[in-house]
Amino acid sequence: MRVFSIVLIVLVGFMLSACSLKSPSNKEIAPAPIQHQMGNQMDARFYPLGGKLMQKIAHHTYPEAFDDNGTRYAWKALGGDSGGDVLADTSTKCDQNGTCIDISTLNYIMTEAPCIWPHEHYYAIVGVCWNATNRGLYYTGKTVHNVPFYTLIEKVYGTYGLDTNSACWYSLSPSRCEEGKKKYAWSQCLTKVQEDMPWSGEKTTNLKSSLKPTDPRIELYHDYIQKTNEKDMPTSFESDYLKKLFELNIKEKLGDISEERKAILFKIDKQYRIKRAGSDKGALKSTSAELDLDALNQLFNEELKEYQKVLSDEEYFKLFGASKSETFDIRNQ
Repeated sequence: MRVFSIVLIVLVGFMLSACSLKSPSNKEIAPAPIQHQMGNQMDARFYPLGGKLMQKIAHHTYPEAFDDNGTRYAWKALGGDSGGDVLADTSTKCDQNGTCIDISTLNYIMTEAPCIWPHEHYYAIVGVCWNATNRGLYYTGKTVHNVPFYTLIEKVYGTYGLDTNSACWYSLSPSRCEEGKKKYAWSQCLTKVQEDMPWSGEKTTNLKSSLKPTDPRIELYHDYIQKTNEKDMPTSFESDYLKKLFELNIKEKLGDISEERKAILFKIDKQYRIKRAGSDKGALKSTSAELDLDALNQLFNEELKEYQKVLSDEEYFKLFGASKSETFDIRNQ
């Protein structure tokens, strides 16, 4: 009777921690390794927030997975968990020989600290919904790099949000940035996942072999985080990492443009990186220290206008996934 009570408490706690995860099957739980709810399909969905009439657009993304019975599981990723379209290049479909999606580990990543951060205090500080969704997609080797305006955000927050050694690049809320990156760094999440809920997808514990095909962004992150753990790391390394992410997006979406034109895009990026870091420290909405998203949006859209001056309409659309008439809005609610 006592064993049954313990198992019941574990299951109830698991269900309460999920955004929208349905309870696992009632199979007997082995006392040793953690039981994993497995699936055979996963993707990310996206949908616009705002309205075309206002020409202010944001796009929310969230991950979803399906088990062998076709039951759907979805996670809010700091926003909603229903509706929208499947985002290109985010789908993973297992072969006929078995399952490759570890739904239990995915649920851990999308609902437990330090993997996911509270929206109210850390949204747009640690990262946005795209960074949270990328965390959920990590073990499939996918990212949401095709969502509109993604190029703008990835070169600021990185692929998975700020990490332990990331610089707090803006001064709107430095204390919450320092706190948030220490509590919710992606490197901390990966360590906790391996300890508490290791991914058992594709019948392998080898991370490298489970990332098929691997998005080059993941390799860039691995290289970055390894070097941040080295002694005497140059302070410029993070900015170099973010520059490489920007360069990757340019190459993927614009092809092999000239070095001269790339240099212009990098110059604009650097100019606004400095400008964000020197933004008004008093630009807060209230004494509750909420980040002034209007101020941040203003800087992002000023930067986009600079890119519009040097890119044709077609080039701009390819790089940012939006027309020049659309105004970016970072809000995700």
